[in-house]
Amino acid sequence: MIISVAAGFAVGFLCLFLKSMLMGTDGAGAYFVKSMGWFSVNLPAQQAQEIVTMEGYNPLVTVVNAVPSNMINAMSTNTTILSVVVIAIVLGLCITKMGKKADPIKNVIQNLNDIVQMFLDFLINKIAPIAIFCMISRELAVYGYEYISPTLVWIASTIVICLVLVCTIYPIGVFLTTGLNPITFLKKTAKIGLFAAATNSSAATLPLNTKTCINELGCSEEVTSFVLPTGMTINMNGTTAMHMIAITFIGTAAGIDVTPMTLILTAFLSICTAVGTPAIPVAGTTTVYVVMMGLGFNSELCMIGYSLVLAMNYLPGMAVITLNVVGDAATNVIVSHKEGALNKEIYNKK
Repeated sequence: MIISVAAGFAVGFLCLFLKSMLMGTDGAGAYFVKSMGWFSVNLPAQQAQEIVTMEGYNPLVTVVNAVPSNMINAMSTNTTILSVVVIAIVLGLCITKMGKKADPIKNVIQNLNDIVQMFLDFLINKIAPIAIFCMISRELAVYGYEYISPTLVWIASTIVICLVLVCTIYPIGVFLTTGLNPITFLKKTAKIGLFAAATNSSAATLPLNTKTCINELGCSEEVTSFVLPTGMTINMNGTTAMHMIAITFIGTAAGIDVTPMTLILTAFLSICTAVGTPAIPVAGTTTVYVVMMGLGFNSELCMIGYSLVLAMNYLPGMAVITLNVVGDAATNVIVSHKEGALNKEIYNKK
């Protein structure tokens, strides 16, 4: 049986629904921690005078600025991320409409993507550890240890919020849409989360996730072969959750007032960047910089917070990747049920 168009729409709708619930929860959690003052830093007077404050966003101005007047200029700067997203959407729609006529340009874009990916792999695996060490050493030497306590709060907040979401949003979503026992889902997907936390890679977890979904959760092989690879690529809920918490920490620690409107724009930018994030360790944390540039968080104090996020990402990353892979399994169960391809006997079998 070929996966129906309905399944594709179901995947998209469910991913959007679950992501919306997750973003609302993460935004509320991050804003709560920020309001309690746990992300704040007592900055030296000299540095505090150099803080670049961010004015409240006017939604209409944001929409107007998202449509670039010059494509080349928009793609040549790090501060017009929304414009780049709009260009990508328009270009993608045009290429899809043209069909096979657009194959040459698609090949060029794919080759460019492969080149960039190869460079990023080298940068992340070989250069990043040394660069992060140098960044942190310099910043702590200049500004002292004021950032250490808020960084620990960021680590704890990310871990707690992600684990709470894993144990609540996904089981509740499975129960409401299928009527199946959510505790059974949690028990059978626990090993998926643990394996993902150990490897810190959703790509490495894909074989185990596939085996568990088919043999223990009763999902269809055909639905699984479509949903899980798709989810691994674009449904990075944990990455987006981490982005929102990290941006709240970075902005607040740098003296910027992170408002609910800022978090809404952060969620949008984070979803766009998470879709293009490769399924490799550290990649999600690296794209925090893209979201920062889209928000205008480009002061030196923001860079201090970002360097700490990069350096301290391992433990939060374990919780983030767990949220990603368990979310893929939950979506797989829901879509299989809606398509009438879920074996409930296997699902309920202990």
